[in-house]
Amino acid sequence: AVFLSTEITAQRAAPAPGPAGPINITAILEKGGQFVTLIRLLNTTQIGNQINIQINSSSEGMTVLAPTDNAFQNLKPGTLNKLSPDDQVKLILYHVSPKFYTLEDLLSVSNPVRTQASGRDVGGVYGLNFTGQGNQVNVSTGVVETRLSTSLRQERPLAVYVVDMVLLPEEM
Repeated sequence: AVFLSTEITAQRAAPAPGPAGPINITAILEKGGQFVTLIRLLNTTQIGNQINIQINSSSEGMTVLAPTDNAFQNLKPGTLNKLSPDDQVKLILYHVSPKFYTLEDLLSVSNPVRTQASGRDVGGVYGLNFTGQGNQVNVSTGVVETRLSTSLRQERPLAVYVVDMVLLPEEM
């Protein structure tokens, strides 16, 4: 009987891995280290919370194109400050697609790709165009074109890709 109880104790010693916590877009960006401006905008517009809620409850997943702090600094001075709160929200939503895409998916996706700024309108308003070959993917807004440089996360339900330019929509 002593042997049996030792065996049970030994098995109990290693805790089972708990479920991974909910996905948090801000935490992912903080870990990336060059997204202070984007994090601030996600917080002030409340979009960060919306993304977290949607990602942790939707089956479609999401794709976020995350402009670096340098990308924001390269905008014309005052660009962000000139935007109304509504337009700031639209600008951030324009960097979010309501669907999970791997880089391979983006190479073969049919353009334009809807963003959260598109709303229910599929008519290409606030859409993004993806092109590329091999492992290089470019994204174009009609005003700006840049390459997806690295991925901070690429597993369902959330993909986060780094972009070196803020994606300015033609509509703004």
